[in-house]
Amino acid sequence: IRQRQQMTAALIVLQACTWVEVEPRDNRLDVTLKHPAKAQPGDEIDVTVTLSDPDGDPLSGEVTLWLVDQAVLALGKEQKLDPLPRFITSQPSRMTLRDTRNLAFGYLPFSEQPGGGVAKMMARAEGALLDNVTIRRNFQPVPYFNPRIMIDNNGQATLRIKLPDNLTLFKLRAKAVSGAERFGYAKSEVAVRLPIIVQPTLPRFVRPGDEFTAQAIGRIVEGDGGPGIAQINVDGLELLEENQKQFEWNVNKPQKIELNFLISRKIKREIQTIK
Repeated sequence: IRQRQQMTAALIVLQACTWVEVEPRDNRLDVTLKHPAKAQPGDEIDVTVTLSDPDGDPLSGEVTLWLVDQAVLALGKEQKLDPLPRFITSQPSRMTLRDTRNLAFGYLPFSEQPGGGVAKMMARAEGALLDNVTIRRNFQPVPYFNPRIMIDNNGQATLRIKLPDNLTLFKLRAKAVSGAERFGYAKSEVAVRLPIIVQPTLPRFVRPGDEFTAQAIGRIVEGDGGPGIAQINVDGLELLEENQKQFEWNVNKPQKIELNFLISRKIKREIQTIK
């Protein structure tokens, strides 16, 4: 009777837990980036990095700053920039119930393994996809990277960054540390644009002695309208009018520029001489 009572006995466990969230204010470092919002290709811009505590007092520290193309950044999932949560991890309470009565037969897997060479076929298919990937060459997704920017007690440092010729939106990312207990980060962006874009419209082919009209469509991308000048220099063509034209730019209206040309017949004689 005693043995039966011991076998049928049950174990009852009660647990209660309450978590209190604490704001790590003394471990936070405020990082700000100040720079022009827009620039042109090849410009040099000044980027000012400022470090301060939550009360606004300046702090010294080290900063890692880089620029990355938005299109390249969108190809993958951006990792979190804030380093502070890496040092603060939650420890949730857990309770596990385990029944070992069915382990007499050992471990029985429930996921089926594909047979008949299916696994090898899947592996070959994945390899074929990777082999078809084309790597983009001569591309600089990060035009600027500085792993260590030292900032003194005034809490500020100004950097001069030369932008490439890309027409894109560059994302600025910064990670900072002040001492052994303060961490912070900052995000920003700068748009690299041309104020005016001109798209030429030319005939598909011409012959010696032909006259044709070359057109160009100009648009204002950044800025206001106003007086404009179009100028063209040609080599091997005869321009039938002046090489400059004056007009008025309108913000919401494309500007058409037309110039008349003549293909010299000397080109035909030169071709026959070469033959």
